[in-house]
Amino acid sequence: ICAERVAIFAAVAAGERRLEAVAVSCIDAPADTASGALMPCGACRQVMAEFGGPGLPVQVDRAGSFTLADLLPNAFVLPT
Repeated sequence: ICAERVAIFAAVAAGERRLEAVAVSCIDAPADTASGALMPCGACRQVMAEFGGPGLPVQVDRAGSFTLADLLPNAFVLPT
């Protein structure tokens, strides 16, 4: 399980229900790592969608700022 999901699940276990923003940093990645390799994986993006929604700001160190809709344009959502 990735660090992003561990952090989100810990927040949910502590009572949080909505993410306000996410910041991701790959401190062990070499300086010349392509930005695509610094991005959260698909499973992490889906969990972010479930607890943050499409407008969730996602800051990826050395890659830029995105909304979750930029990173996961067709997230699975349960009908309400």
